[in-house]
Amino acid sequence: MADENLPHETQASAAPLTPLGDAVQRGQHGELPVEAVIAAFLEATVWVPSVVDPGEEGLQPVLSSPRKGETLVAVFDSGESVREVAHLATYAVTLTGRQIVDALGDGLGLSIGTADSGFIIDPETCARLRDASVS
Repeated sequence: MADENLPHETQASAAPLTPLGDAVQRGQHGELPVEAVIAAFLEATVWVPSVVDPGEEGLQPVLSSPRKGETLVAVFDSGESVREVAHLATYAVTLTGRQIVDALGDGLGLSIGTADSGFIIDPETCARLRDASVS
C-alpha cells in the first residue's frame, strides 16, 4: 500500500522488494546478521547476466574487479534489477544462489544487486560456502 504522504515521484519509483532485497536491506540496517543474509541469498532465485547467449555459447557472466586481485560475478535479485547492466549483457539466466556458489571457480566472489542496494560475498567466503555444501 502506497503512503499517501509521499511525493508522487517516490510512490511511482518505489518497487516492491524481493525476499532477497528485503533481507539485504534488513541486514544493512542491523536487523539481520550477515549469516541470515547469505542464507537468504543461497535460497533465492537470482538473475545472472551473460554477455553471450548462454544456450549457444555457455554462460559468460559480467565480471567486476572493485579491489585489486578480486574478481566478482554480477548477479541480481530480479529481472528489473538486472537491467542495471543491460548495456553490458543482453542475456540472463536464473539460478539459485546455491547453484551459483557451487559453480564458481576459485578466486571468484559475488556482487549481488537488489532494487535499492546490494552486497558482496568475497571469494574466500564463496569458497567456504562451496566447501561446506560438498562436506
